[in-house]
Amino acid sequence: MASFGATSFQNLSIKEDASAPRIDVGAAHAHLDAIDAALEHTAPLVDADGDASWGPVVVAPHISLAEAVIVGQELLHRWVFEPFIENPTVGRLLASSKHTFVHDHSRRVAMTTIDYQLRDMTRFQLDDVQLATGRRLCRVQQATDSLTPLGLVVGGDVLDAGDGQPYPTFVLEIFYKNESLSDLRATLARWMDGTSVQVAFGIKVNTRGHRYVLVLHVRGQPVVESRIDHHATPIRWAGFPVAALYWGVALPPALAGYAEAMVNVDIYLLRESLYGPNSAATGAGFGYIGFS
Repeated sequence: MASFGATSFQNLSIKEDASAPRIDVGAAHAHLDAIDAALEHTAPLVDADGDASWGPVVVAPHISLAEAVIVGQELLHRWVFEPFIENPTVGRLLASSKHTFVHDHSRRVAMTTIDYQLRDMTRFQLDDVQLATGRRLCRVQQATDSLTPLGLVVGGDVLDAGDGQPYPTFVLEIFYKNESLSDLRATLARWMDGTSVQVAFGIKVNTRGHRYVLVLHVRGQPVVESRIDHHATPIRWAGFPVAALYWGVALPPALAGYAEAMVNVDIYLLRESLYGPNSAATGAGFGYIGFS
């Protein structure tokens, strides 16, 4: 997608009142349906990472942020607001992809990995991980999924996400067809810039070449990026401390003493899980699926 005029969430709010705008998204949905049905070799473009691209779908060329939020939440699933440089409260509403099985399967694999490890640390004595999931909306974009510790409130270093609610501590983004790696990098960077998000984790699933790219932001640490294909040997582990998930609240009693323990993403296992939707990693191999 095109470059954002605003690179930070700090000066944007989604609190302003707005009635439902009169925008016909039928043409945009038809365009997204056509992209979803198209074979990758028919794509008119190739992005910088070598994946098939059809370019962004412009849902509305000129729309207020408040209106874009309403349209995005109610009528679209994967969308982003691109503010104009001269006035970041107005911009374009863009979409690039429908929400697909690949998005949902990848999300579940990643979230189950986290859930299982938290429970495994406590020998499955942790009945409730006390983390709320959801596609959190934060000003100009909406996450594929997120985790927010129960009891987290705005105040001090815990920042307002624009709707009076705190930012989640963990954000997950899955990018697939017609969603570029460069856009994933930019999206994750925005989640970390001017927010109180502690971990932003992204997976780019290419339509060409069975390539996966994982990008992990942990606040205060260097960005980790690993490319998985037939010719690259990825970093085996990427992770973050348990404390990052529960930042701003007390750890659940069963996790006392585990603040610095690492929640690790086994990239090889994740790759195999994403390759095979019916693999053990989505069922008995993990033993428990707590996030749905």
